[in-house]
Amino acid sequence: MGVVSSNILDMLSALQGVLLRYGPEAAQIAFCSPASQQSNGNIIWSQKALIMIGGLTDGLLATQYASTITTKANAQGWDAFQILIRSSYTGYGISSLARDSQDIDLLIAALKKQTPSIRVVVIGHSTGCQDAVWHSLKGEERDTVVGVVLQAPVSDREYLESTGDITELKALSKELVESGRGDHIMPRNAMFNIPLTAYRYHSFSSRLGDDDMFSSDLTDEEMKSRLGGLTKPCLIAFSMADEYVPKHVDKQKLCQRLKSMLSNSTLIQIENADHSLTSQEATAEFTEATLAFLSTI
Repeated sequence: MGVVSSNILDMLSALQGVLLRYGPEAAQIAFCSPASQQSNGNIIWSQKALIMIGGLTDGLLATQYASTITTKANAQGWDAFQILIRSSYTGYGISSLARDSQDIDLLIAALKKQTPSIRVVVIGHSTGCQDAVWHSLKGEERDTVVGVVLQAPVSDREYLESTGDITELKALSKELVESGRGDHIMPRNAMFNIPLTAYRYHSFSSRLGDDDMFSSDLTDEEMKSRLGGLTKPCLIAFSMADEYVPKHVDKQKLCQRLKSMLSNSTLIQIENADHSLTSQEATAEFTEATLAFLSTI
């Protein structure tokens, strides 16, 4: 029998918790790391829940900070949930923000059955930020959400535009959507070689598409129409070396605009941090800011 390294043990320790199904479909699963359990392993459900939503292609442990924040939030009495939704991994190509919001609603509704007075904070990473905003504005269970964390709120449209000429793909998706064929699949090379509907490509790539919330070229009126309704306490965490933000974007200016649009927000700008906060220093700074934010909820 081989020897299990300490690193492996650390990973196994970080994964301790309960896997639960919150909806009828196979993808509707969440991993719960409870703040407290009885000696027999049964969960003592907290009145505070933290729900982490990943971005495109993400699933469980989408970021390196997920396990760190989970452990420290548990110590403050928060149950921590990593949610898998129908758009997790490669499912986003045939999904939508509205569909993601339905999944978040299902999880919150399930938690309310256990704890009717539960309060929820949602952490969105990358495109998970769009999910967090959409749900907070339109979700059926939005009133249960008392705070939102937006980590790496960046523009999918500006990133796609920076990868090359997408004019023909945008035109094709627009034509299909406008002719009532938004559920048709785009050419394989449209985005990351996954099945992708015309609607979702149009949502990602078009000005004021459903996913277009954080683009630097939006006017103040356009950005306010997307974000201004979010008045819950909000923490914005922007990586100042985010590789998915095109070089022409003034990150400092964009950060200040986002903060001004979210009336009840706190902004942290994490220097030298990449999109997923992979460095220990970035993880530590974001974790500290998130715990401070949670303590105010």
